[in-house]
Amino acid sequence: MESLQSVWSNMSGFDIIWTSLTGSYLLKTLTYSIAGTAGTHRELDITGTPGLVRFKKRPLKRMLLGFGVNSILVLVAYRHFFFGTENYGWMQSLIEQFSIPGRVSTDELSTLLGCSLLTVHSFLRVYRALYINVFSNTTQDIVDFVTPFFYSLAAGFCIFSEAPSLVGNVADWSILSQLSWRHGVALALFIWASYEDQLYQQAFAKTRKNRAGHIVSNSHKLPKTGMFQLVSSPHFLAEILIHLGIGVCLGFKHQSWWLCTAYVIVGHMTRARGRHEWFLRKFGDAVPQQCRSIIPYIL
Repeated sequence: MESLQSVWSNMSGFDIIWTSLTGSYLLKTLTYSIAGTAGTHRELDITGTPGLVRFKKRPLKRMLLGFGVNSILVLVAYRHFFFGTENYGWMQSLIEQFSIPGRVSTDELSTLLGCSLLTVHSFLRVYRALYINVFSNTTQDIVDFVTPFFYSLAAGFCIFSEAPSLVGNVADWSILSQLSWRHGVALALFIWASYEDQLYQQAFAKTRKNRAGHIVSNSHKLPKTGMFQLVSSPHFLAEILIHLGIGVCLGFKHQSWWLCTAYVIVGHMTRARGRHEWFLRKFGDAVPQQCRSIIPYIL
């Protein structure tokens, strides 16, 4: 009991949020496993009017929410850490409501770069939603509907939960001396994974358009080229790698971000498993024999 209390006392509000969201996906997986189905394939099958526990997708709204929040945070970070703006006590007070005061596990430059990468990722998601993706009219269960909104609101803030304070201790351009190998690795991984994600999103959209580029269908189809020969949801794998890249940038001691990444991993693995089972049922032998759900040759 004492060890449990010790673990609980060392968890911030953000830690509890990510742990709870991860737990919701684990519970969802257990529930559907007991019922004998991966569950997520229902999302690909069901269309029409949302019901009591089924909701119409609102991907663009939550993406815009995430981009808006992260844009404000990255602007605050640059103004404070580079230009000495000190009037962000109100934001620091808000962050401390969900963090453990005094717990700092990353530096100013890592915070700036990590928040910048997250903001770029948010922007790319909005761009794809507006100009690339062709969304279906399927519905989703309460877990898939609610948890992304929490993520959109909390992801950026959780970066600052273990960062240097936005009050006092104003840095300047000398923080560039904090540059390390982690930042180079993180940037390379982020760029590569984002590029791959772009290709996967374009491939999905292409299955719903004719050669002239006009949308002719919104049904789910499985592309047959490249990474799709190995996994049915490579875009989920790319998103996991993007979050791992941001984690490397922030450092391996940033507990809140790594719990956020754990939520992304569990959530995407759960959804990928359901999608893969649906593809197998829907397309049968058309799915390559070596194709897995999200990790090539493994899962």
